[in-house]
Amino acid sequence: YTRWTPWPLPLTPDYQKIVNDRIAAAQTGREVGDTGIRCVSNGMPWKIVVNPGLPIEVIQTPGQVSFWGGLRPIVIHTDGRPHPSDWQPTYDGHSIGHWIGNTLHVDTVGIIASTRIDAAYNPHSAALHLKWTIERVAPDRLHTRMTLYDPLAFKEPLATTIIYELLTEPQMDLIDDA
Repeated sequence: YTRWTPWPLPLTPDYQKIVNDRIAAAQTGREVGDTGIRCVSNGMPWKIVVNPGLPIEVIQTPGQVSFWGGLRPIVIHTDGRPHPSDWQPTYDGHSIGHWIGNTLHVDTVGIIASTRIDAAYNPHSAALHLKWTIERVAPDRLHTRMTLYDPLAFKEPLATTIIYELLTEPQMDLIDDA
């Protein structure tokens, strides 16, 4: 479960109502706010926030860093380009980044409002802006620090840290029942 700071979430009244409506729907057996139930991408920031429980691969090539952990990668452009002025919102938004020492500083905008910020289906608006860093703190550890800015949904920014551990051995065994 994601640990956001501050907690409880400092939701604006409109977004607190969305959460309350989702809770009420869940009590009647209806899921609201889960894009995955419709076989649609969970999108950002959920892909990064929840992925420590899922295998991911980080690939660095000239001009970009990609996180593969689902059907589509999260591509961070590191070639100096700005965000496009005519960007249409998508599930993963548009990410640009730059290196300061061994830390990648990432800026993500343009995330479609139907995605969620975490496994609890907490909502955000189309104004969501992510600023995050990825730092290798040990040979087998990455720390990702993420801050969410959304003046329509949150009274103040939210922050969390995600720790990725390098796995070199299979963590799951497939069972052959034959």
